[in-house]
This record gives sequence, C-alpha cells and structure tokens, in this order.
Amino acid sequence: MSKGKTTRFNGSRYAVQTSLEASKVITNATQAKPIVVTVVGHGYASGDVVKVSGLHESVDATYAVKSLSVDTFELVGSNGEDYVLSLADTTASRGVFTNICELTNYSEAGDTRAEMPTTTMCSDDEEESEPGMRTPGALTLQFNSAPATTGQQTLQKLDDETTLFWSRLRLTNGQGTVLVHGYIQTGIGMDGSTGAFFTGGVTIKKTPPVSGARSKVWFPAVTGA
Repeated sequence: MSKGKTTRFNGSRYAVQTSLEASKVITNATQAKPIVVTVVGHGYASGDVVKVSGLHESVDATYAVKSLSVDTFELVGSNGEDYVLSLADTTASRGVFTNICELTNYSEAGDTRAEMPTTTMCSDDEEESEPGMRTPGALTLQFNSAPATTGQQTLQKLDDETTLFWSRLRLTNGQGTVLVHGYIQTGIGMDGSTGAFFTGGVTIKKTPPVSGARSKVWFPAVTGA
C-alpha cells in the first residue's frame, strides 16, 4: 500500500536574514518581467535572497532569486517592463541568514482574497462574485526564550527598526525551501511559570518586497544538496 510523504518539524531549519554579503557589480539587467540580472560569477543559488541597488527606485529591493547560469539570475516576482533600468553604480548583495534553533512552533496563516460582488438582475437565484485583491496572512513563531541568542536578538532589532526582511524555512524529506517576506507585527513576548522554561513568540506580517511580487516563495530541494 502506497504511503504519502510527510515533512517532519524536527530536522527542518528556520532562519532570519541578519545582514548582507559584500556587494558585486551588476553588468546588465533586462527590461522584462521578471528581470534577469547579470553579475559575472555571482555564485548565487536558487532560493538565496539578493538585494539589488541602483537599477530604479521602483525596482530596488531584496528579492528571492533563481539562478539561471554562472553569470545570470532571475529576480523572482520582479517587473522591469515599465522602467528604464540604470546600470550606473548598480550592485547586488546576497542576504546572510541566522538559524533560530529554539523554535518550537511554526504557524503560517494563508493569504485570503476579497470578494467582489457581480450579482445582476440576470443572476437568477444565486449571488455571484469574482476574486478581489489578495490580503497576505501572517506567520506566528513560538520558541524557547533565549534573549541573548543571535537569532532572537535579530528579531528584536528587526522589530525596533521596523525593518522588512526575509525568513527561510528549509524543510526535511526533500520538500524544498520556503521564503517569507514581511515585518514584525507583534513583538517578542515572554511567558514563564514555576517548573517550566520561559517561552516567547513573535508574529510576522507577510508583505511583498515590491508591488506585484509575492510575499511567499517556494523553491524545490536541490538534488544532492
């Protein structure tokens, strides 16, 4: 009898973006949807996040990327069709992540869509509607409280500075990587009682890096990785 696959919580790895690597020079960027960027010998892998700067104020952001070749990569969810992209002083910098190993619960609410009524006098006896704008959900994390750890200090700093950031969930059993972009909506709390560990939690509101992009991106596992 066949058995469907499962994905274990234990063994998965959750991390938040903490900094950026040294920048590399962008030598070309396509005026297309999505934008394909050229950086000679970039070294980026699909599922990395990369900040691009200097292309255009409406395009510059930190994107999830898909590696296309040794020298080119795609900015997932980007759109350069309506802009003249600059190549003067343009750079790319890969995000650096820090694991939060104290995590005990990961709960993501899915996005929802508004309902746009389209009922008319010809609709007979049933109301009609069409899907409206998407409202991103939120990601709730619970963890053993350890305020001195780099990961939890990073979450606190992101909250204090109201910073947009990417978080990364690498799943077990070959189920790939999930990237979520957003900001701290509910800051770190603490809860403790006699005979138990202190616990904490935080809520991340999902929001896309630029208009038209998605706040959540999934990448398949790399064979042999």
